Amino acid sequence: MKTQKLLGYELVEVCSSFKTNKSENGRNELSEETKRTLTAIVDRFLLDISLETSKLTLFHLVNNNRSITMDLFSQNIEEYISLRVAQSVTSSFNEGLENVICQFSKVLIKAQGGQVFENPEPFDLKFKLNGEEYVMDIKPTNEQNSYNIQTLEEHISRAEKAEIKYRLCLYDFNHQTDESYILNGEDFWKLISGIENAKTLLFKLINGAANRLSISSIIRETKFRFINEWRMKD
Repeated sequence: MKTQKLLGYELVEVCSSFKTNKSENGRNELSEETKRTLTAIVDRFLLDISLETSKLTLFHLVNNNRSITMDLFSQNIEEYISLRVAQSVTSSFNEGLENVICQFSKVLIKAQGGQVFENPEPFDLKFKLNGEEYVMDIKPTNEQNSYNIQTLEEHISRAEKAEIKYRLCLYDFNHQTDESYILNGEDFWKLISGIENAKTLLFKLINGAANRLSISSIIRETKFRFINEWRMKD
């Protein structure tokens, strides 16, 4: 059984036994076992954000990566602390979320009887599904990632030489595009799950898990901890 690090937490690589269920009207839906597995991935992700944030220190926050921002807030260090805490938690969330989406993809592909290959580098994912072999890069949206044109062209060329289908999957991007290699949110989730309304089902599941841990509470409590620590220094 394989394990993978997700923000410092060991995730067990899910086996290929998870299946989708057929509803009475013939539309595929997630099995209860798959739902439990996906929910566990989100729970671990949210727990890791809390654990990683608890490891932050005031020294690290104030002294590491000092920039013009620090100078701007030099007369109001408490505002600077608030800003840096929010940045740190948001960065951990965004970084971890892409790993969560990749883990989701593996579970859902295997649920359809697909094969996920290990070590897909430089791609995020490599798998075989319905007789087709794919390599994928998984990003939020065109606007929110720093994915550059040169890297994109290199990946497309590499896939073409290997005679493998390349897809740039934008899991939170709903606009249609003329580029055949881009899968927007709906098409991406449909491909990896085999379910027509997959995005709605999966985001509902993620929202349900997220309601058990408040990111805003983590930011607020960490901010007050550091502000109180700073005041005690004075």
